[in-house]
Amino acid sequence: MRVTSVDIYASNSSNFISLSYRDPASKNPFQVKSILGLDADEITPKFYRVGSGGMGKYYDLTLSKRDVVVQIALNPTFALGKSYSGLRDELYKLISSSRTGVVQLQFKDGATTVAAVSGFITKFESPQFAQSPEVQLTIECGDPMLRALAETVVPIAGLNPQSTVVTDALSTAPHGFRFGVKFTASTVSFSIKDAVAASWTFAVDLTGSPLVQFAADDELRLSSEYNNRYLHLIRGGVTTHLVDRIVPNSVWPVLFPGANPLVCSNLVQWDHIKHFLTYWGV
Repeated sequence: MRVTSVDIYASNSSNFISLSYRDPASKNPFQVKSILGLDADEITPKFYRVGSGGMGKYYDLTLSKRDVVVQIALNPTFALGKSYSGLRDELYKLISSSRTGVVQLQFKDGATTVAAVSGFITKFESPQFAQSPEVQLTIECGDPMLRALAETVVPIAGLNPQSTVVTDALSTAPHGFRFGVKFTASTVSFSIKDAVAASWTFAVDLTGSPLVQFAADDELRLSSEYNNRYLHLIRGGVTTHLVDRIVPNSVWPVLFPGANPLVCSNLVQWDHIKHFLTYWGV
């Protein structure tokens, strides 16, 4: 991931402060000296299933919460009325302008935001009488992954649900995604799985439910994104949640870096496939 600058945004606000570390003229009032916690400090393997026929075990690699420590040198322009205390106040105001208490670090390549991570500022350390006044912020990020702000929409024209390859050439970490399928005829079940190793399968079955079965023109929508999982059916403008109809031992589908060959059950066509590029770290 190529990064030329980092901005701190207050959540649900347009307020932000730019931290430049490529500033040869030293004009930026906030100059980042270091940012710790942007690497994949502790990758944890989490077992999620045994392979087909009992062959092999599969693990999902995850991170625990991330603490990002940002060390900022204050660089006031006294001729413009800027002072060390004034710059500290700007940082304090940025924090308090977030109604949710959340701030977001956005990592930019030029004017483009490549990825972002959000969290709460748990420490604001500012020695008052240091020779070179600095501020150190500690941001606790419950969701440790860095994600793009804009979603990637996979073109579905011509894609066969029974033989689809979704390629993510930019992400460095596995991640959830969202998709929708429309049924072309009646059926009691739907499934999606890994087309090559069958390392995971996700299935839903309406047998015995009040809905009885999926009908033509029904739309099934699924999200396996972090903190945003859902499964519901849309029929005639009415949404019905189907989490209770998930087949036991199903694994929520994920996209891995590179090619992802997917197979859906029959009698469906793609409505959409969307995801956010996701990174272990900078």
